[in-house]
Amino acid sequence: MTYFSSALNSSLFLAVTALLLVACNPAPANNYPKEATFTTSPVSPPLTNLQTNEQVPLGQQYTYGRSGLSLQPPKDWIKKEISGLDYVAFVSDATNTPSASIALFEEASPSPMDEYIKINIGAISQAFEQFKEIGRSEFKTNSDIVGVAIALDSEQLGRKARQIFYFFSGKDDKKIVFTCSFLTKDSEKLAPLCAASLQTLKFGN
Repeated sequence: MTYFSSALNSSLFLAVTALLLVACNPAPANNYPKEATFTTSPVSPPLTNLQTNEQVPLGQQYTYGRSGLSLQPPKDWIKKEISGLDYVAFVSDATNTPSASIALFEEASPSPMDEYIKINIGAISQAFEQFKEIGRSEFKTNSDIVGVAIALDSEQLGRKARQIFYFFSGKDDKKIVFTCSFLTKDSEKLAPLCAASLQTLKFGN
């Protein structure tokens, strides 16, 4: 399998995993273009809520099994097993909070992070209707892990969905990506929750 096709598969997997939990079905894999043409919308100034100083309620620190990664999910969000995912996702309690999810994806890739991001975001841009990148900024956790946060909007089944991707570099060329997904209309409430949770991210030994 070429790296290009691998990137398309991983990008689709990220998108499917994230949007599945907000009831926005992604475009099928055969909607991808066959040639490597990547375009994204012009990037607007970074959104202020990609990083947050808000004091929001969080749950207990959770460790993602063998990965050694850990974070505090938003308070009262529940673990959910998703077919095909190596790790549980966290989903909001829809009775008190709009539907949202945080999911983890990781893979080994020799590509530099900037190239890895470009290929994956480019592939996602080809898979969704009304795709728009609305913010991109450095993202720093409370334990000084530095990554990149990217906010994307798209339309699925007539509903506008927002995904925030948090990219981090791990050991041995490992790429670590968390996705936080929700409907765009709920961004003001949910984006700070996601940011606060991801800011508690810690790497294991």
